[in-house]
Amino acid sequence: MRISENASTIFALDIGTRSVIGLLLQKINHEYELIDVCIKEHGERSMLDGQ
Repeated sequence: MRISENASTIFALDIGTRSVIGLLLQKINHEYELIDVCIKEHGERSMLDGQ
C-alpha cells in the first residue's frame, strides 16, 4: 500500500442490505487511485426492508 503525502486520501463506506464495502482512494490532481478495498457479507442474513 502506497500513500502519497501530496494527495488527498478518501475513505468511502457503503453499508448495503447484503454487504459492507470500504474503499480507500487517493485523489492526485484530477484522478483517483484505488489503494485498497474490503468487502464483507453480512453474517447471518441480509437486512429486510432497510432495517
